[in-house]
Amino acid sequence: DDESGNIYKSIYIQDETGGIFIYVKEADYKAGDKVRVTGKVSAYNDEPQVSASTIEKVEGTTTITPQEATVTADNQGELITLKGVKISGLTKLDYGSFEFVAKKDGQDDVVVKLDNRSGYDYDKFVAAGFNSGDIVDVTGVSGNPKGKFTLKATGEAAFTLVEDGVEVHSLVASAGE
Repeated sequence: DDESGNIYKSIYIQDETGGIFIYVKEADYKAGDKVRVTGKVSAYNDEPQVSASTIEKVEGTTTITPQEATVTADNQGELITLKGVKISGLTKLDYGSFEFVAKKDGQDDVVVKLDNRSGYDYDKFVAAGFNSGDIVDVTGVSGNPKGKFTLKATGEAAFTLVEDGVEVHSLVASAGE
């Protein structure tokens, strides 16, 4: 809900074995909360998820440190950071959400998506100086919906500009033209 900031009524949980998406009935969970979940495992868009029949906070919190990685079939549902990727095809979607393709030599392309309900949107992203061609670090939850490597960015703090990549195109002409 809008008050807690969890507009999806969902969370991702992660431990040393991996991460997974959890549907919850209430949204009073924050990053770092420790929880115990029971429920039914299923898939949505080919991604594993749990419909929680019970979820409870357990004592304590933990610090979540994203791992530097690219999205793979082995790290679905985990918090990761893509380092030094080039923004390509920045596209404004409905209601200010946006996506782009993160490109880096030697790695598979990853679609980066940010939902405007995170409190950050396309207009704010562009106003902050981000554009196609920029080199960025971006943090989010890895996914593979329908077989397409995706990073679900976590909000404004997910993006760090590494290099302003205003693309310059050179014109080459030969003699006599």
